[in-house]
Amino acid sequence: MIRVSKASFKTILDANPGVTLVDLRTPTEYNGEKIGDAVNIDFLNSSFGVEISKLEKDSLTLIYCKSGGRSSRALSQMYALGFTNVRELEGGYMGW
Repeated sequence: MIRVSKASFKTILDANPGVTLVDLRTPTEYNGEKIGDAVNIDFLNSSFGVEISKLEKDSLTLIYCKSGGRSSRALSQMYALGFTNVRELEGGYMGW
């Protein structure tokens, strides 16, 4: 499980066009501002496990939430589901 700084997250994002970028916040939070072309998969929604499992488990996936709490829990769940290459934004969107 890897949590990365804002600078590292941005470097990874810039160096990997088309990378899967997931915003774990609620739809209301997501509809405000978001990072790049992030897709919204709400960690608090009961369908989170089903929705996140639709992503490619071996591809690089970047995740963030508001401040890092949800993304930390999501990261653990994603690894339990078989994801192998996930990076979490330290401090979430507030740190962006």
